Amino acid sequence: MAANPRNQQCTTIVVLALILALATGAGFWFWSSPGDSPPADRTLSADVTNTSPESQSGPIAVSETLERPTPANLSSGMPAVTVPPDTDGSLDGLVLSLTLKMVDEDGFPVPDVRFVFAIMPISKFTLLKDSEPATHEARLDAHGSWQTEADRGELLFVRVTDPGWSCGRPDGSAWQQKLSRRLSASAAVFCLTNGPYQTLTLTLLRDRECRLSVEYADGQPYEGEISIGCFNDAQRSKQVRRFQVIRYQPLMAITSSKGTWLRVTLRAPRPGYLEHFVADPDPETVMLGDFKLVIPEDPGRAPPGGFILDHWSFQPGQIMNVRLSGAGGGSYGQMLTLSGPGETRTTDFPTPQRMGCVGAGANCVWASGLILIEEGQWRRVVVEPQQPCRLALIVENEAGERLPGAVVSDVSASHANWMSLRQSFRLPTDPEPLPKAEMTSQEFGLLQSAMLRAKADQSGEVVFSATVPGRRSFYVEAVGYECRTIAIDLKPSERMDYGVVTLQKATSSVVVRVICEQGVDPAGFQVYLYIPFGGSGHEKPVRFNEDGEAGLESIPASRYQVFVSSYPTGGEGWSKVIDLAVGQRQDVVIDLRQPPGLQVD
Repeated sequence: MAANPRNQQCTTIVVLALILALATGAGFWFWSSPGDSPPADRTLSADVTNTSPESQSGPIAVSETLERPTPANLSSGMPAVTVPPDTDGSLDGLVLSLTLKMVDEDGFPVPDVRFVFAIMPISKFTLLKDSEPATHEARLDAHGSWQTEADRGELLFVRVTDPGWSCGRPDGSAWQQKLSRRLSASAAVFCLTNGPYQTLTLTLLRDRECRLSVEYADGQPYEGEISIGCFNDAQRSKQVRRFQVIRYQPLMAITSSKGTWLRVTLRAPRPGYLEHFVADPDPETVMLGDFKLVIPEDPGRAPPGGFILDHWSFQPGQIMNVRLSGAGGGSYGQMLTLSGPGETRTTDFPTPQRMGCVGAGANCVWASGLILIEEGQWRRVVVEPQQPCRLALIVENEAGERLPGAVVSDVSASHANWMSLRQSFRLPTDPEPLPKAEMTSQEFGLLQSAMLRAKADQSGEVVFSATVPGRRSFYVEAVGYECRTIAIDLKPSERMDYGVVTLQKATSSVVVRVICEQGVDPAGFQVYLYIPFGGSGHEKPVRFNEDGEAGLESIPASRYQVFVSSYPTGGEGWSKVIDLAVGQRQDVVIDLRQPPGLQVD
């Protein structure tokens, strides 16, 4: 049978295309072909050199270095690895020949360094959360180098085990890893390329110790805990809120390295002195060897107060866990364990202030509600455990449509912030927290949150599995709807089905205009609404346009603080307090030429 001319033509075209691809060495595994424009954002955090036998004399000379887009280096802040295009256009299999080098701050190789490593897919590494992966021991050779083979496109985890070293960027500054979690200062994570060869150069910083002393302005030494954070620059130290809490000892040693910024925070218990003290020493001060903090006087500081929990009615062996709760529903201080008949003092806190207590034990719960503590006052509160009750309700709009993601909050926990309202609802996949005699601090925190706030599932149903009996008031909220308050009488052990709660569409709006100094771009600022004294945000930040205006639509009626700060870092800013009525459009003008703080019309 004669061959089909059209089939012969198609075969010829395919063969020619394959020959052309092999001849040109087109890169199929990178951001783009050589004629396309690469992305503008590139962060160099590790030196990558092609170490193929054909190019041992040095790095490949390429006109562009492209960063391979992976979930790890696009969103997590981990060191991004730059990938030069393949020179031969082929992958030569799936095995990567990997070389790891370690150098000191001056760029000289560091020989014989011992370390542990792990190579794994990104997906497995992220599932570890705060745990370290299973590792293997290794050691650099006399030239400060180590070689291995690995699958391409995976992650390399490295932690230096020799004491006295921290990992840093090639520029020598200290850095903090952020791959959905914190890593130790001696650990690093790199993304491996899809090319056949890769060299990673990791800069090691020599740790140095300084001696820390903390005392009051009158010379009396400080006693208590301090929190220490270590960051790679001054700006980050103002944003990160996670610290290591340790017990202070006079002239205690703090480990630091060149280019490291520290933040030291403490809470001074002595009346007449600044209660919350924060220090941000610069690297030069820390590296001098001795670092002294002096807590200044604060004559206006009121004496602290708290609760005296009366649990004399408890049976011998009866246990209840209790924690302080603020006006926004957040926890304050450590979890207390009340055991048997007696009385217990809570952690002291600044006064005057409205605080409450939430407790849970074996099939029992208790809440005091918010109580005003006067200046320096210690209020006695009787603890009355009760059997928990179950509450269920459904949230709908005026059209009868269910509202998944609606939030119902006890009024003592204040309003739900809009960040949580905007997040998609979560169906319960784990057993719901229930009160029991022995609970960890984390278990009690989950239970406390479940007792005060619950979220609607996909069907719009809200369920409190174990909440406190009594006369209760709740806020019912959803994005774009007016908040509604309901009051319910709950009895111990009761399983109440409240029915349907209907929310009305929010029609209020706020238009904010800023006045800037000449030459200042208003687009460099953002506006944020939150409820004063409750601390809960009621709108995600909105950036100003080039005309200095920002509009917020479908805002529920309430009292708000309009807060303007720099974009995107936030920080201190300018604010005004407004009362927004139902259906009202309110124009707000904030003058950024004035010093930061509260402005009044």
